[in-house]
Amino acid sequence: GVDDDCNGAVDESETCAAGCSARSNAGHLYLLCLSSAQVAGADYEEARARCTGAGPASGVDFELSRVQSALENDFLKTWIVASTSEIGMVWLGANDLEDEHTWVWGGDPASERFFTGRNQGGGNPYMQRFNDFASGRPNSVNGENEDCGAFDSEFAWQWNDLVCDNARLGFLCEEKP
Repeated sequence: GVDDDCNGAVDESETCAAGCSARSNAGHLYLLCLSSAQVAGADYEEARARCTGAGPASGVDFELSRVQSALENDFLKTWIVASTSEIGMVWLGANDLEDEHTWVWGGDPASERFFTGRNQGGGNPYMQRFNDFASGRPNSVNGENEDCGAFDSEFAWQWNDLVCDNARLGFLCEEKP
């Protein structure tokens, strides 16, 4: 038995989107999509759209992932490491698109704030919420707006802030709560 349609149940029906695989952990359903010869990498907005688009075939509503604990983060990093030996970044739902240095999960007005960045790099958790930004990150390096978060192989798959409109290795979706 295999979860063919990425809905968290073993079945023999529709298939996950190309380059994607599904796993569930602690009551959450995730979809990890990595680029390959068949599937090109995605920028942040395309990753967001692909997460949303992955759901209808499976009857599940997905969005870019929200990581809210060390246990959840460890599960996701372990899965990424086991799934690819490539160097690169995997998008997650973290961003400060609306307000520089105010990091939130998602892209709507009710987005949950979890981190406050500093001009010189780094920052502090907002209301003790979990984050796994690498040391000195986020930092908007070279004066560019690095407004989107990703797991980054350069930092042992800790989080980094990146320019949103560059295609990356992959993205990680999570079933909407």
